[in-house]
Amino acid sequence: MIESLVTEPTHAQGAAPSPQAGACVSLWVAAIRLYASDCRSAANPRIKGADRGQALADLRGSRRMLAQLCEPLGFDVDIIAQSIENALTTGGWAPRPGAKQAS
Repeated sequence: MIESLVTEPTHAQGAAPSPQAGACVSLWVAAIRLYASDCRSAANPRIKGADRGQALADLRGSRRMLAQLCEPLGFDVDIIAQSIENALTTGGWAPRPGAKQAS
């Protein structure tokens, strides 16, 4: 669910971004995915998260960190936050496009 929502945005005019800009976009998208992964780890008591629950506390609190991650991409923090919460509730963590599936 979150993996399908947090994808790299397309340029507003339809033109591909420069390779440098594309790399920056990919980096920010990866940071949001890591934030979501940290939330998932913190929500599962069997998993020890690397961030000690900071992302989940932010998600369920001020959302300041998430807003800082979303702002450069123009993502709506409330939509991303709701998607992460939905994934936490339903277990709806879709694999990233192109990711290898476990057999």
